[in-house]
Amino acid sequence: MFIVVTDPVVREKLAQASPPPPDPARPKPLLEAPLVVILAVNKDEDPMFHKYDGALVAAYFMLAAHALGLGTVWAGIGTEQEISAVRRAVSLPDSYLSVALIPVGYPDEKPEPRPRKPIEEITRYNIFQVNVA
Repeated sequence: MFIVVTDPVVREKLAQASPPPPDPARPKPLLEAPLVVILAVNKDEDPMFHKYDGALVAAYFMLAAHALGLGTVWAGIGTEQEISAVRRAVSLPDSYLSVALIPVGYPDEKPEPRPRKPIEEITRYNIFQVNVA
């Protein structure tokens, strides 16, 4: 379920529900982006894998938005208190779990891609080995 939030009052409640950014000078996307998409999953439909399914959908949603020239960021909520506050803000039924808050908008800048680790540093074959030369 995608809940698209444009109401500034509801977005303020979402911003209060999520952890504060580590640097107060950084942008506050839950308040500054034109909209926030809440990805919510029905816990009753798949009790074992609903969180994984929701995370996959959120990742694909963010990739699709990027392909359209939109900027997104995953605004994490993880504690029971944060999840409950989001639930109250958007009247989410108890059978649903909010997996991600995703602010969406047009980015102010287009940074260069970050460097990637070499494949040899992040890949192991057959068994996990530490410090493979």
